[in-house]
Amino acid sequence: RGEVKEMSRGDREASLEVWGRLEDCITALSRVVAECEQLKCTPIPLSYSRHTSRFFTLFSVTLPFSMVNAATLWLIPLMVTGISWVLFATEEIGHVIEEPFGQGLEDSDQVPLDDARVREVFDFFDMDGSGSI
Repeated sequence: RGEVKEMSRGDREASLEVWGRLEDCITALSRVVAECEQLKCTPIPLSYSRHTSRFFTLFSVTLPFSMVNAATLWLIPLMVTGISWVLFATEEIGHVIEEPFGQGLEDSDQVPLDDARVREVFDFFDMDGSGSI
Protein backbone atom coordinates (compact mmCIF):
# COMPACT_ATOMS: atom_id res chain seq x y z
CA ARG A 1 0.00 0.00 0.00
CA GLY A 2 3.03 2.27 -0.10
CA GLU A 3 2.35 3.12 -3.71
CA VAL A 4 2.75 6.68 -4.87
CA LYS A 5 0.39 7.67 -7.58
CA GLU A 6 1.71 9.99 -10.20
CA MET A 7 -0.44 12.93 -11.10
CA SER A 8 -1.68 12.96 -14.61
CA ARG A 9 -0.84 15.91 -16.82
CA GLY A 10 -4.39 17.26 -16.49
CA ASP A 11 -4.25 17.07 -12.68
CA ARG A 12 -0.96 18.97 -12.61
CA GLU A 13 -2.33 21.71 -14.87
CA ALA A 14 -5.46 22.01 -12.75
CA SER A 15 -3.35 22.16 -9.60
CA LEU A 16 -1.12 24.86 -11.09
CA GLU A 17 -4.19 26.84 -12.13
CA VAL A 18 -5.61 26.68 -8.60
CA TRP A 19 -2.27 27.77 -7.12
CA GLY A 20 -2.06 30.62 -9.64
CA ARG A 21 -5.52 31.88 -8.69
CA LEU A 22 -4.65 31.53 -5.00
CA GLU A 23 -1.47 33.54 -5.50
CA ASP A 24 -3.45 36.27 -7.33
CA CYS A 25 -5.91 36.45 -4.43
CA ILE A 26 -3.09 36.70 -1.89
CA THR A 27 -1.43 39.45 -3.94
CA ALA A 28 -4.69 41.41 -4.09
CA LEU A 29 -5.19 40.93 -0.34
CA SER A 30 -1.68 42.17 0.42
CA ARG A 31 -2.34 45.30 -1.69
CA VAL A 32 -5.52 46.00 0.29
CA VAL A 33 -3.68 45.49 3.59
CA ALA A 34 -0.96 47.92 2.45
CA GLU A 35 -3.61 50.54 1.64
CA CYS A 36 -5.22 50.03 5.05
CA GLU A 37 -1.83 50.45 6.73
CA GLN A 38 -1.39 53.77 4.92
CA LEU A 39 -4.78 54.95 6.18
CA LYS A 40 -3.99 53.79 9.72
CA CYS A 41 -0.71 55.68 9.76
CA THR A 42 -2.21 58.93 8.48
CA PRO A 43 -2.84 61.22 11.47
CA ILE A 44 -6.05 63.21 11.81
CA PRO A 45 -5.23 66.92 11.52
CA LEU A 46 -5.43 68.94 14.73
CA SER A 47 -7.79 71.45 13.09
CA TYR A 48 -10.43 68.70 12.67
CA SER A 49 -10.21 67.87 16.36
CA ARG A 50 -10.53 71.53 17.34
CA HIS A 51 -13.46 72.01 14.99
CA THR A 52 -15.26 69.03 16.51
CA SER A 53 -14.68 70.32 20.06
CA ARG A 54 -15.99 73.77 19.15
CA PHE A 55 -19.05 72.33 17.44
CA PHE A 56 -19.89 70.11 20.43
CA THR A 57 -19.48 73.06 22.78
CA LEU A 58 -21.74 75.28 20.67
CA PHE A 59 -24.29 72.48 20.38
CA SER A 60 -24.27 71.88 24.15
CA VAL A 61 -24.71 75.61 24.89
CA THR A 62 -27.64 76.03 22.49
CA LEU A 63 -29.34 72.72 23.31
CA PRO A 64 -31.28 73.98 26.37
CA PHE A 65 -32.84 76.79 24.33
CA SER A 66 -34.15 74.34 21.76
CA MET A 67 -35.67 72.12 24.46
CA VAL A 68 -37.67 74.79 26.30
CA ASN A 69 -40.95 73.95 24.55
CA ALA A 70 -40.34 70.19 24.50
CA ALA A 71 -39.58 69.41 28.18
CA THR A 72 -40.15 70.70 31.70
CA LEU A 73 -37.66 73.10 33.25
CA TRP A 74 -36.51 70.43 35.71
CA LEU A 75 -35.85 67.87 33.00
CA ILE A 76 -33.86 70.12 30.64
CA PRO A 77 -30.63 70.25 32.73
CA LEU A 78 -30.63 66.47 33.12
CA MET A 79 -31.13 65.89 29.39
CA VAL A 80 -28.51 68.47 28.41
CA THR A 81 -26.01 66.98 30.87
CA GLY A 82 -26.59 63.46 29.56
CA ILE A 83 -26.39 64.41 25.89
CA SER A 84 -23.30 66.57 26.43
CA TRP A 85 -21.59 63.81 28.40
CA VAL A 86 -22.21 61.32 25.58
CA LEU A 87 -20.86 63.74 22.96
CA PHE A 88 -17.71 64.72 24.85
CA ALA A 89 -17.01 61.15 26.02
CA THR A 90 -17.27 59.92 22.43
CA GLU A 91 -14.91 62.68 21.33
CA GLU A 92 -12.38 61.73 24.01
CA ILE A 93 -12.57 58.06 23.02
CA GLY A 94 -11.88 59.17 19.44
CA HIS A 95 -8.74 60.99 20.61
CA VAL A 96 -7.53 57.90 22.46
CA ILE A 97 -8.21 55.65 19.46
CA GLU A 98 -6.42 58.11 17.18
CA GLU A 99 -3.15 57.58 19.05
CA PRO A 100 -3.31 54.12 20.64
CA PHE A 101 0.29 54.27 21.87
CA GLY A 102 0.26 57.95 22.85
CA GLN A 103 -0.65 59.62 26.13
CA GLY A 104 -4.34 58.72 26.22
CA LEU A 105 -6.35 57.62 29.24
CA GLU A 106 -3.62 55.26 30.45
CA ASP A 107 -2.00 55.50 33.84
CA SER A 108 0.92 57.91 33.89
CA ASP A 109 2.66 56.24 36.85
CA GLN A 110 4.44 53.70 34.65
CA VAL A 111 8.20 53.62 35.00
CA PRO A 112 10.02 54.36 31.73
CA LEU A 113 12.30 51.66 30.38
CA ASP A 114 15.89 52.90 30.48
CA ASP A 115 19.26 51.22 29.86
CA ALA A 116 19.76 50.37 33.53
CA ARG A 117 16.46 48.47 33.70
CA VAL A 118 17.20 46.63 30.46
CA ARG A 119 20.60 45.62 31.85
CA GLU A 120 18.99 44.47 35.10
CA VAL A 121 16.54 42.22 33.22
CA PHE A 122 19.33 40.90 31.01
CA ASP A 123 21.49 40.09 34.05
CA PHE A 124 18.55 38.34 35.70
CA PHE A 125 18.13 35.96 32.75
CA ASP A 126 21.87 35.48 32.22
CA MET A 127 22.06 32.56 34.66
CA ASP A 128 25.52 31.26 33.83
CA GLY A 129 27.23 34.65 33.35
CA SER A 130 28.16 33.92 29.74
CA GLY A 131 26.72 37.18 28.42
CA SER A 132 23.92 35.52 26.50
CA ILE A 133 20.44 34.62 27.54
